[in-house]
Amino acid sequence: MIYLFYSQDAEMARTQGQKFLRKAFPTRSEGNYISFNMADTSLRELVDECNAISLMSEKKAIFAENCAFLAKAGKANKNKDKDILALAEYCSYPNPDIDLFLIVYAKEIDLKNPVVDAISKHGQIKEIPIPKKEEWVEQVKRYMNKRGHEIEFTAAEMLVDRVDGDYGRFIQELAKLDAYAENEVITTKDIAILVTPKLEEDTFTLSNALISNNIQEAISVYQDLKVHSNDEIRLINMLASQFRFLDQVYQLASIGMNKFDIAKELGASPYRVEISMKNIRSIKRSSIVKILERLYRCEKSILSGEVNASFAFTRFLAETTL
Repeated sequence: MIYLFYSQDAEMARTQGQKFLRKAFPTRSEGNYISFNMADTSLRELVDECNAISLMSEKKAIFAENCAFLAKAGKANKNKDKDILALAEYCSYPNPDIDLFLIVYAKEIDLKNPVVDAISKHGQIKEIPIPKKEEWVEQVKRYMNKRGHEIEFTAAEMLVDRVDGDYGRFIQELAKLDAYAENEVITTKDIAILVTPKLEEDTFTLSNALISNNIQEAISVYQDLKVHSNDEIRLINMLASQFRFLDQVYQLASIGMNKFDIAKELGASPYRVEISMKNIRSIKRSSIVKILERLYRCEKSILSGEVNASFAFTRFLAETTL
C-alpha cells in the first residue's frame, strides 16, 4: 500500500505517518525498514529502493519524509522530471510486499503531479488538518486523565494558547507536565511556570504597550519573560523587528493599501496588520525611527559591557515615551 500524508504542521504529518507505520510494522529492523529524508536524498534513490527486492524479509516499509516535490508550491527541476515519472509509474503498479509512506510538509499537495495522481488511484491520501482550539484542549484532558492526572480547564486552555499550534512543542510540553504533575491538580500557575509563552506574541504585546505609553505593562511583560530566562539581546532584536514591521505597514498604508493587501504583501496575518494600522494612528513615523535608534544604543551598551543587560533594557522601557 502507498500512503501520502500531508499537513502544514510537519510534526503532525510525521506523527500520523509513523502511527500507520507502527500498525503495519510493529517490529522493524534493517531488513524490513528504511527511511529517507528527501531534503538530502535523490528521487532516483527512492525509486530504486521501491523497485529493490528485499532478500531478508517478505514485506518491507519505506518511510520518506519532507517530500517537498509533491507540495502545491513544489517545483521539479527538469533533470528530475524523469525520476518523478519513474516514481509515478511505480505508484501506478506498486509492489504489494512494500508499504510506502510519503510525508509532505505543506498545506496543499499538487493534484497535477503525476505521483499524486497515481496515489489517488492506487493508494491513500490523507490530509492531517490543524485541530481547533477546543480539540487541542480535549486532547490535553485525555492525555492527562490517561496518566492519572487532573488539569484545570483554564490551565488546559492556557497551555494550548502558549504552544500556539506548534504540535511538536505541544507533545513536549505534555510530557513535561506529566513528569511534573505527580498526584497534584495542574493549575494555571503550573502552566505559567513550566510552559514558556510564545516569544513573538509577547514582543508584540511589548511593542503595543510602548506605543500606548503604558510603561508599567511593558515592564510587567519584560519581567514575565525574564522568568523564562529570555535573553535581552534576543528581545531587542525581536522588538526591533516589530517596529520595522510597523514602519512597513506605515509606508504601505500611506499609499492606500488595505489590511488584506498589506498582509499579503508582507506575508503576515490580517489581525497583526489590523492592530498595527490602529497603532500607527497614534504614532509618528519619526517616533518609530527614534525607538529603533534607542534599541540600537541599548544593544550596544550591553554588548560593550558598559551596563548590566537587565538594567539597560529596563531603562530603555522606562525612558521610551512617544
